[in-house]
Amino acid sequence: MHIDDWLDFHFKPATQAEMLIKEIFENFRAPAYECDENFRKENPVFCTYEGTQYRITGASRLGDIWLSPNFSQVYGYEKCVCINEVENLRLSPL
Repeated sequence: MHIDDWLDFHFKPATQAEMLIKEIFENFRAPAYECDENFRKENPVFCTYEGTQYRITGASRLGDIWLSPNFSQVYGYEKCVCINEVENLRLSPL
């Protein structure tokens, strides 16, 4: 599933944490001149993918999200996956 479709049609934030996660993903998808780099650095998002924890470091215009096993990494990635392939989106590691 493309991240934009997920954000627009599938993700229905119910908590304040989920609203922040949506805002973070929208920041990832914004044009470079609109991105808030400090916001990105100060608000990491984590997930579980195939049983392993990752930090989500971005989302591409092709629709995938970027995962890094290094929780302090802000840019770059080790894996690119679809948003519907990850579980347990959260604002802190487990």
